[in-house]
Amino acid sequence: KTIIRITSVSDVGAVRSNNEDCVLINSVIFRDSSYKEVIPVSKDTFWAAAVADGMGGAAAGETASAMVLAEFSRGMKNVPLKADFNTLKIYMESICSGAHNLILEESRRDPDKAGMGTTLAAVIGIGESFYRVHAGDSRVYRFRSGVLTRLTRDHSLREDTGNNSLPSNIITNSIGGSDSSFCDFDILSGKVLPEDRFLICSDGLHDYVTDDIIEKILASSGSPLDDLVSAAYNQGAPDNISIIQLEIVDE
Repeated sequence: KTIIRITSVSDVGAVRSNNEDCVLINSVIFRDSSYKEVIPVSKDTFWAAAVADGMGGAAAGETASAMVLAEFSRGMKNVPLKADFNTLKIYMESICSGAHNLILEESRRDPDKAGMGTTLAAVIGIGESFYRVHAGDSRVYRFRSGVLTRLTRDHSLREDTGNNSLPSNIITNSIGGSDSSFCDFDILSGKVLPEDRFLICSDGLHDYVTDDIIEKILASSGSPLDDLVSAAYNQGAPDNISIIQLEIVDE
């Protein structure tokens, strides 16, 4: 049988006093802690793992990231297990749109939260199929046979224009934060093999640790998440750092 070993860590960072990141594993939402779970894969199972990186003044970023994951978790409880890809795509887009509208409503209700928004990056399992969802610059990677591959494209001005001299943190799409929003949704099935690992992370990691270093740590470390966080700190990362690792294992 196939199982998913999920490990996660969310850390406030070296400078910030509050953690605007939030992590979801199934129905558990948390920040400032670590988490482990083992999930069996079968035609009747569903699971979800997601990272949200909030933005906004005061506690607004914390609010936005928690709101999107709460809405994502609620929506996932009614996911149609037997649906085809296009139906799932429409369903996931409706969840993202609903979360976007809720965050906009809250930011209009409370002036202290005006302009708040959040990224979202998730891997979900529906039956024996795997999918990814993302908005903003939180990322999903696959690590296979010693090689790290990024599976998402940042919704940022740098990547939209191809101009690497631009700051990496100018986001062109988020949930909340502006009037319009979208989520990319794609299937990973057919590309998932035993011993594959998937990494979901906020920019507190990838802005400070290069893909080459992430790859080396995943290849050699017995405690990769701790070592990734340490590597970010060693590079002076001031931001919140949240990472989820999904290991595909055939028993």
